[in-house]
Amino acid sequence: MFRNREEVLNVEMDTNYAEFRRIVRKEFAERLKFFRKSRGFTQREIAALLRVDRSAYACYEIGKSQPDLSGLLILADFYSVTLDELLGRHEKRIQEYKDKAYGRVSRTPEKALRRQKAAE
Repeated sequence: MFRNREEVLNVEMDTNYAEFRRIVRKEFAERLKFFRKSRGFTQREIAALLRVDRSAYACYEIGKSQPDLSGLLILADFYSVTLDELLGRHEKRIQEYKDKAYGRVSRTPEKALRRQKAAE
């Protein structure tokens, strides 16, 4: 299956990166919804602010897509928060993301190689 440590590492990084992206998307979608609802706005109103369709904005809130950089800046200014706050990037959260997504990368390739050799 895997020929060397580098192949194992690449597979693990891809898997962990995908998980990292999934977590970030979900958290960002939840934060968008929180900011909008806590300030009493509808999806239609925020979509108009961003100059996108309501359905496009709804995709932001369920994590199917994200606004572009200019949209992020507009939202941060509108809600009077920093981009880090809007994205949920606080030091503790950043470390949690890294631990979940990348924490086991350095140990996992060796275990995978050992399992592969044991199976042979």
